[in-house]
Amino acid sequence: MGPLRVATYQRRPRFDDVPGTLERLLGDLRWCDARDVGLAVFPECYLQGYGHDAEVIARRAVTLDGGVVEAMPARLAPVRTPFILGIVERRGAAC
Repeated sequence: MGPLRVATYQRRPRFDDVPGTLERLLGDLRWCDARDVGLAVFPECYLQGYGHDAEVIARRAVTLDGGVVEAMPARLAPVRTPFILGIVERRGAAC
């Protein structure tokens, strides 16, 4: 086994544009696939963007069992590169 090729990303956030962020993510992961990257690492809060206001954070939070997150495996199925991606998660009434 050779060295692990890791790609790390720091992107300008696309606040409140999860579909656009997912498209960019797909493009970045395709780039990784083409270069035999072994792991792609994206920042915390990558999917929705950072927020400093509790109301904004709560509005952007997503659950792991529905909507955007539930649809991600099918959307990203063509990608081979394993990745780490940060999201703002909602659990019950809390973020």
